[in-house]
Amino acid sequence: MTAILAVVSLVLAVLLVTGGAGGQVGSSARSSAAAACDLVQQVPADGVDMGADEDLAWITVYRLRGAAHLAEMAGEMDDGYRSFAGALGQPSRVYTETFSMEGPEFVEALQDAHAAC
Repeated sequence: MTAILAVVSLVLAVLLVTGGAGGQVGSSARSSAAAACDLVQQVPADGVDMGADEDLAWITVYRLRGAAHLAEMAGEMDDGYRSFAGALGQPSRVYTETFSMEGPEFVEALQDAHAAC
């Protein structure tokens, strides 16, 4: 678990230091949206088998939650990002409801998130 938190912290630190399109993450809706897309693009398109690799599963959960929060922030900063925030939040919501990151509902939500990016 410590290794997972270290990886997640490193990913978030890199995103904060390098920023997304348009500046430092959080400085604009655009930079927050870009960082959210960076995280969601790291999730395998066909989902994650929770039992096959527990570390990857938890890292993926953190990526999805981080992407959802960053997209939500973008939506708060600029109403034009509201539907984007909804799309990027859906994979995390599906996981929270089903405790699964595989199957048609999750894969469809993830495809919609990728399309929003």
